[in-house]
Amino acid sequence: LGSAIKPLAVYGPAFDAGASPATIIGNFPAPIQGWTKSPGYPYIGSSDYIGPLSIRQGIVSSLNVMAVRTLYEYVTPEVGAQYLINMDAVPSKINADGPGLALGTSTLTTIQTAAAFGAIAAGGEYIKPMSFTKVVDGDGNVVLNADTLRETRRIYKESSAYMLVDVLTDAVNRGTGKRARIDNMTVAGKTGTNSDYKSVYFAGMTPYYAAAVWVGHDDPSASTLKKGTGGEYAAPIWQAFMEPIHEGLPNKSIIDTPPSSLGLVRKTVCQVSGLLATDACYADQTGHTPITDWMLDENAPTTMCDMHAAVAICSESGAIATQYCPESSVVGGAVVLINPGTYYDQFTDEELSTGLTNYVRTMLPLDAYVENMTDSYGRCLIHGYEGAAAGETDDGQSNYGDSFQTLRELRLQSQELRAEIKEFIDANSLELSENSKLNVHMTQLDALARGNSPDKLRQGIANARADYEAIRDKYLG
Repeated sequence: LGSAIKPLAVYGPAFDAGASPATIIGNFPAPIQGWTKSPGYPYIGSSDYIGPLSIRQGIVSSLNVMAVRTLYEYVTPEVGAQYLINMDAVPSKINADGPGLALGTSTLTTIQTAAAFGAIAAGGEYIKPMSFTKVVDGDGNVVLNADTLRETRRIYKESSAYMLVDVLTDAVNRGTGKRARIDNMTVAGKTGTNSDYKSVYFAGMTPYYAAAVWVGHDDPSASTLKKGTGGEYAAPIWQAFMEPIHEGLPNKSIIDTPPSSLGLVRKTVCQVSGLLATDACYADQTGHTPITDWMLDENAPTTMCDMHAAVAICSESGAIATQYCPESSVVGGAVVLINPGTYYDQFTDEELSTGLTNYVRTMLPLDAYVENMTDSYGRCLIHGYEGAAAGETDDGQSNYGDSFQTLRELRLQSQELRAEIKEFIDANSLELSENSKLNVHMTQLDALARGNSPDKLRQGIANARADYEAIRDKYLG
């Protein structure tokens, strides 16, 4: 089933449990408790999507780490598996673990998948599929009527189904399912690509019908998809037979119940903390700006973001500006405070640097941090601060000028190594794990080069070079 399983076994159950499209998940290349495969998390995907992200973005871009974290943080494998079984999946075909439920190594037939997506379109109510609408005798009398025989049962809350449809419509309009779009008709759906590109899926719905397409081979070893995806192969087939079915039908909402009657509201929240956005959240220069999305009113945050602190940023270093930074280099910005024991504290500095470059670890709560601003951690080293001016730096260097010269040289080395890795990736067909590893290294090099620690950048270069050369030697001998 591939990623087409994610709305069914992960995100639908998560919405029932209180999450929403606006819920923020840490999409970092970091170990996930419960995931037993090396290196402790699934393929992270494009470096463009590393960092704190909303569940909406995770679904639209079909991000694996997002799905696995959501499964373990909001659902549990046991609950996710039961949702599938409640929609007539065969228990022996369901792998109740991370790969089975978040990546789709479990098996559903195409008719089971179509019925499951139909349950979402029907406001969360599962309607057991039947192969006839009615049976009549020779006199035209109805002997069997599917409408009276068909079993129905509620699977998802109606509010959860509404949010799923809204996000899956987004996945077709601007995500991996673009090739399933039908002119003048609302389409929602999800692509799926099985491991090693052996087969692909697209399951979708309109205001009138739900359908699923699987493309593959009875013998997986004979697959000839050539690294195709569900969006590339299955979605166009789905579109080709669904479009003529809808000719002459008026467009309308898939679920036409007013969201307010379901208890849903739209709130603007911080893309890091998930709390109500503040001016400091909007000042974030790293792209983690506020988002507005649907959520149940009863689960909506009521407190303001306590992580973003508005600060002056040195545009040359990307660090907190000091009195020594030229006025022309000082711009408005924000840092993200990470206190001990909070959600992001579970990630190491190396992991955070891949997607949250403006973080500051501190013991101080937001108000105290803003009032004092005394920590030297995260401050500009290019132009210095009081300790640096006296010949003392964060790195324990005895001379500020030497420290900056070292940092400048390391940044140049980092840029050269990154360019070399990028050229190698573009020129070779790497395995997914190798591609992911090198992309993570490139992202880390970018983040560390924007920082002010020569030691961290030096170590990052060494780590990246070691992995790059090992992979390069495998392909180039």
